[in-house]
Amino acid sequence: MTSLPSLNLLLTSYGWHNVHSHGDPSLATTLLGLQVPAVRVLTPADPTRTAAALDGAFDSVGKVNLVVAGKHTRTAHPTATIEEEHERGLAIWPHLSDDGDPDLTIVTAGDIPAAVAADAVDHVREHHGCRIRVVNLLDLTVLGSPQVWGRGLSAGEIDHYLGTHAPVLVLTLGHPAAVWGLLASRLRRPVDIIGWQEPPGPLPQRFLAHALSMDRAGVERAASLLLGSREVVR
Repeated sequence: MTSLPSLNLLLTSYGWHNVHSHGDPSLATTLLGLQVPAVRVLTPADPTRTAAALDGAFDSVGKVNLVVAGKHTRTAHPTATIEEEHERGLAIWPHLSDDGDPDLTIVTAGDIPAAVAADAVDHVREHHGCRIRVVNLLDLTVLGSPQVWGRGLSAGEIDHYLGTHAPVLVLTLGHPAAVWGLLASRLRRPVDIIGWQEPPGPLPQRFLAHALSMDRAGVERAASLLLGSREVVR
C-alpha cells in the first residue's frame, strides 16, 4: 500500500480571498476528520514554502497530500527554517520570537495567518511586555496525537516547540473545530483558535478578515485574553 503514488490535491482558491464564490475549508476538515495516518494537510506560509511543499508531495508515496496555498500570496518570510518545517512539519521562527521560554506562543498555519502574525507580534509584545514565540506549521497533523498521526508531536516536543507553560494562539486558514479535534485536550494550558467561520454574506477581504478576527486587532484581542487567563492560572 505504501508503495502506491500519493494523491496530491492543491487548493488555491479559498474563502479568505473569494468568500462565497470559492470553497471554504471543508475539504481539509473532512480529511482530518477521517483520522487516516496517510493524510497530510500542508499549509505553506509563502511561495518559496509552497514550492518546497509541492516538491515534497510529488516525491512522496502512499500519502494524501492537501496543499493549501493562495494564488495572491506575495509576502516572503526568512527561509532558514524551511528544512525543519519540511522534515518535522513545523519550526520556531526566530526572527519573530524572543529568546527563552515564551509567555505566549502564536502558531500559524497558512499564508494569511503567517502574514497577520508577522504584522501583530511586535504590537502584542510592546503592549504586554511579554516574551512571544511564533511557530509556523507546514503540516497541520503535527498537532494531533502521535498514536494517530505519523508526525504528531510528543509531549516533550510540545514543550520544545510551544514552550513549557505558555498559552497558545493558533491562526489557521481552516475551521477552528478541525484544530480542536487534532489537539483533543493535549495542551493543558489556555488555547484560542482564530480561523474560518461562514460570514453573513459577501464581504471585501479587509472587512472579512476583521469580521473573523484574522487581523492585527483580532490577534491583539485574543492575545490579551490569553495572557490575562495565564495570570489567573498562576
